[in-house]
Amino acid sequence: MVSDWYTMFSNPTPDYKHKIHCTQEAVYPLYSMVFIFFGYQWVLMVLFRPLLSVKLCKNQGRNSIYAALYFLPILVVIHAVFAGIIYYSFPFVVIVISLITSTIHFLKQQDSLWHIFRGKRNIIILLLHWLIHAYGIISFTELQNLKVHLPLLILVIVPSLFFVLTFKLSEPTRILSFQP
Repeated sequence: MVSDWYTMFSNPTPDYKHKIHCTQEAVYPLYSMVFIFFGYQWVLMVLFRPLLSVKLCKNQGRNSIYAALYFLPILVVIHAVFAGIIYYSFPFVVIVISLITSTIHFLKQQDSLWHIFRGKRNIIILLLHWLIHAYGIISFTELQNLKVHLPLLILVIVPSLFFVLTFKLSEPTRILSFQP
């Protein structure tokens, strides 16, 4: 629920009489852990990055330190405002990114379509795309009902099969040469 993340928008009203204003954090480890990480990152950057810049880069790394000093507060504000939205949209984002990256990988195989399934590198890339897609499906369903949700993992290979089966139908040269 959104009220888990943004407690200031859902103040309880016991017995429908008096509203209790409680804006404390409801999901401490999920929310504050990132702020603690940003704090550690800032401290370590301020302490050690200038020394490493002077020793290793002959004092040429100053711009990266200044850029990080601007970006860290921006990232903290983004996390503070959008953490709940990102948390709840994460499964959808993972599935969409998996589909987009696998499509880009398939389209880069110009030689032949079956070249995707040959070669150690292509097989590893394809298996990683399938693994990410399976992770998205698992995070979406949370495997609460194994009889229903476990067979959904068969859908992991569907985008690859769909691309292979419909590749000839959407070849750009065939579409551009079509005259009605």
